[in-house]
Formats: sequence, structure tokens, C-alpha cells
Amino acid sequence: MSKQKDKILETIFEELCKRVGVKFEDLDIDKEDWADQYSWELEEEIEYQVWLYNYLVNTPQAVDAIKILPMIGEDDKISKIVKNFCLFYGWALRDDEDEDEDSDLDEIKERE
Repeated sequence: MSKQKDKILETIFEELCKRVGVKFEDLDIDKEDWADQYSWELEEEIEYQVWLYNYLVNTPQAVDAIKILPMIGEDDKISKIVKNFCLFYGWALRDDEDEDEDSDLDEIKERE
């Protein structure tokens, strides 16, 4: 992977970590359950999704970089990339959430 793509992915994961108060370099992402070590509220996840959506829209090379990750897929629709990223790399949602996640992506989808 190129240094530019490494830096882009680092930015994406650093922002993800910042949302739960942890430093990216302190995570052991080689552990299978690394994303289950922290959790966030649904609202926090949506705020991150909006940030990631805007980052991908404003940084076109970031779309190619994030597609390198397993489970993201080759979809060019940014809202789908964001949803997949949060599904497979995002933090666990706290159990007290009972809202429908798909309905909360409407704001992101409206931007496309």
C-alpha cells in the first residue's frame, strides 16, 4: 500500500478512535475483537458517518484507499462505503439503542 493510502486510512481510524477517547496507536488491531473493546451511542456513530462521508467526498483518493480494507467492497456509492465501514470497523453500539440504523442514514444518502 502506498504511503498516501496509509496516511488516509490512519486519518480515518484516528477520527474513529477520537470519538471514544482512545488513541489509534494504543489499539491492538491484530486482535479479532478490537472493535468490541469500545462502544458508542447511535448518535455518535451517525456523527462519525457524516464526518466520514464528508471526508470521502472532499478527498477523492480516500475512496480508493478505504476500498482496500476487507469487507468494504467495490461499491462506488459513498453512503454504502460509509455504512459498510461502520458495520465492520465501527465500535459496538451500546445495548440501550433500539432505533433503526438504516433510517438514520437518510441524512447521508440525501447528500449523494
